Formats: sequence, C-alpha cells, structure tokens
Amino acid sequence: MPAAAKRAQLVGLVTGAVIGAIGRVVVTSLHLAGATEDRTLILLTAAVAGMLIGALASLPGRPLMGALVGVVASAFLYLGTLPVVLLFHLLRTLTAPSLLEVTVVGAIAGGVAGLAAERVGHRSGVDRGS
Repeated sequence: MPAAAKRAQLVGLVTGAVIGAIGRVVVTSLHLAGATEDRTLILLTAAVAGMLIGALASLPGRPLMGALVGVVASAFLYLGTLPVVLLFHLLRTLTAPSLLEVTVVGAIAGGVAGLAAERVGHRSGVDRGS
C-alpha cells in the first residue's frame, strides 16, 4: 500500500474514532440519571465503543459505505448491550437511548470518516477503486 493511501486511511480512522467517541459520550450523558455519582467509567466505556465503531466504519474509505458500516455496527452493539442497559434502566441510573440515536451517531462517524479519507486520498492522488 502506498504511503499516500496509508495516510488517507489513517486520517479516516482517526476522524471516525474521534467523532464516534464524542457522539457516544454525548448520547450516553444525555441518558444518565442526575443521581449517578461516578459517571467516569460509564462515559469511558461509551467513548471506547464509539471509537471502535468510528474506526471500523472508516475502513471502506467512502462516505456512504462508512455511514452504512457505522449504522450496522451501532445496531449490533446496541442490540448486544440492550439487556445490560435495560438493567441499568430498571435501577434508575440511566434511561435507554433509542436505536435511532445510536445509529445516527454511527452513521455520522462513518460518513465523515469516509469523507475525510476520500478527500485526503483525492488530494494525494490515491485511487480507492469502485
């Protein structure tokens, strides 16, 4: 892989990870109950999940494919963690976010990451294929 292609992929990966982490932390913080004493671990877990989804969604290197991967990865993570989230909901430490909220964050992270990778690739003369 040429250096320019690696740079484009790295830019997309970092962009997706940062946007995914910020988006997940925002959604999670909106659903935490006011009485939750220590939010650090919960928000850190959300940030790591967002980073992984954003980084994964950046891999196609195209905005639409990145958004699609972000939506699918977010939906799988949402459904996989739903029992735990519902338990916290029953304990009144948080309210469960909707599937729409988390998939929108995944779509934005993946779409922007794909766009960033595509732009850097075009500037560097990298052909991402069709």
